[in-house]
Amino acid sequence: MQEINNIEYPEDNSISSKLSRQQQNILDSQIESDKNLYKDAESIYSDLKDKYEL
Repeated sequence: MQEINNIEYPEDNSISSKLSRQQQNILDSQIESDKNLYKDAESIYSDLKDKYEL
């Protein structure tokens, strides 16, 4: 099996220059969002296990 690993990354490891203004605004708004509105994945997983008796 041939290994395929030819991904090229920018030298400065920055993706901001490749984002549109709209994409950057979306990312910025997510960073500034209220963390209390979200549930962590571990809690969701636990709730689903309990709900479906897994």
